[in-house]
Amino acid sequence: RLNSLFHTYQYPKSANAVMLGDSMTNFADWRILMEDPTIINFGIPGDTTEGFLTRLDLILEMKPKRVFLMGGINDIRHYTPIPQITENMTTIVTTLRKNNIDVVLQSTVPVAPKYSDSVRINRDVEALNRNLQNLAQSLKIPFVDLRPVLTNKQGYLQNRLTYDGLHLVGGGYLRWSDALKPYALQTNITANK
Repeated sequence: RLNSLFHTYQYPKSANAVMLGDSMTNFADWRILMEDPTIINFGIPGDTTEGFLTRLDLILEMKPKRVFLMGGINDIRHYTPIPQITENMTTIVTTLRKNNIDVVLQSTVPVAPKYSDSVRINRDVEALNRNLQNLAQSLKIPFVDLRPVLTNKQGYLQNRLTYDGLHLVGGGYLRWSDALKPYALQTNITANK
């Protein structure tokens, strides 16, 4: 439903960035958080990395300077194998890069202890994040690890930053946007050395 809406909107010709993701991305007004009125939010609640692939054509048409990419938790919740999620993310990143669009790859956020099946989910999130970090290093693109600002010492999403064990409250979004701001304000980005 939202994907078809995205195809009907008239987007600004000078989009600075696109936020590509699932409900975590969708629930925030990134234009306000990032202080950039040209940011476009392409987050769809419940979406998977396979769904992200269906929005690539529209992003390529828009030609934003960069895409902030974060996802994978819904794939993991639905038992998609980690190699398949990694392959989807690799396809997204390489397609955007071939089209001269910078990519800022973000870690997938673990769930809180109270979330159902949290041990399995967070084990898979850890494995996916290792793959995503390796992908970013191999392609020399930024990898923004959100875990240090959102998780506790055991690697779970902090209870005070979530209302349901999965989705963030306002304080979590402030921490997330603060982690991204250095990349949003630069015109040319490269991986941190």
